[in-house]
Amino acid sequence: MRNVPIPFRESTLLTWFDLAEPGTAEIAVYDVGGQLAHSLVRGPHRPMRHALRWDGLDDGWNRVPGGLYFVRLSTERLRESRRIVRLR
Repeated sequence: MRNVPIPFRESTLLTWFDLAEPGTAEIAVYDVGGQLAHSLVRGPHRPMRHALRWDGLDDGWNRVPGGLYFVRLSTERLRESRRIVRLR
């Protein structure tokens, strides 16, 4: 799992995960206090490599402030997180 660019200003591409079998995935961004900033994906996914772009917006479509964030992937068999940094 990785993101580019590191750090980012406007948006970042998350090249994330390979699902070996069909399943449900959830990908969400949290601030350093553990509060949900943006839910990126929630639902069924096919077995393949997945990538997505986060535009630095929260669930209310407001730009999040610069700082440290955590992106978390959850599936039936996997939980993984990554630190990402958004610049002002």
